[in-house]
Amino acid sequence: MQVTPFRIDVPDAILADLAVRLERTRLAEEVDAGDWGRGTHRGYLASLVRSWRHEFDWRAQEAALNELPHRRVHVDGLGIHVLHVRGRGPAPLPLLLTHGYPDSFVVPSLPGYGFSDPPRTTGTTFRIGELWHTLMSGHFAALEEPDLLAADLREFFRPLRPAAPATEGR
Repeated sequence: MQVTPFRIDVPDAILADLAVRLERTRLAEEVDAGDWGRGTHRGYLASLVRSWRHEFDWRAQEAALNELPHRRVHVDGLGIHVLHVRGRGPAPLPLLLTHGYPDSFVVPSLPGYGFSDPPRTTGTTFRIGELWHTLMSGHFAALEEPDLLAADLREFFRPLRPAAPATEGR
C-alpha cells in the first residue's frame, strides 16, 4: 500500500473562478415570505454568498488545514485522502471517522469527495467497508500491532448484504 504525504494547494485559477461564480450568483425569488419549509431563506443565502465572496479567506483556512497530517493512500486502485493522527495515552484505541490503529485515528475522505480519487467503477459506495478494512489492515496497522482489532473491524465494516427472503411457514 503506497502512502504519500499530501498538502492542500488549490490553484489560484480555481479560487478566481469561484469568486466570479459567487459574484454572478442569481438568487431565486422568495417563496412564502422565507418559510424554510419551501427552501433556503433568500436573505440567509444572500448573506452566505456575500460572506464567501468578500470575507472568507481560503488561503488562511488552507494553511490551517495543512497543519494536520494529511496523507494519500492507494487502496484497491483508488487514491484515498486521510488524516492520520496518533492517539494519546498508554493504550489508545483506533478511531475511524468517515464524510490508525492503536494510538491514532484515521479520517479518510470517501471516494469522489475531498481529495480522494473518484470511483472508477459503479458500486464503489457499497464497498466502503471493504476499502476501509483494507486501509486499516494495511499501512496504518503495520505501524503498530497488525492483528489488534482486525477481526472487530472486519465485522463492523462488513458490507451490507440484502436480507435473505423470508421462508413460508415460519
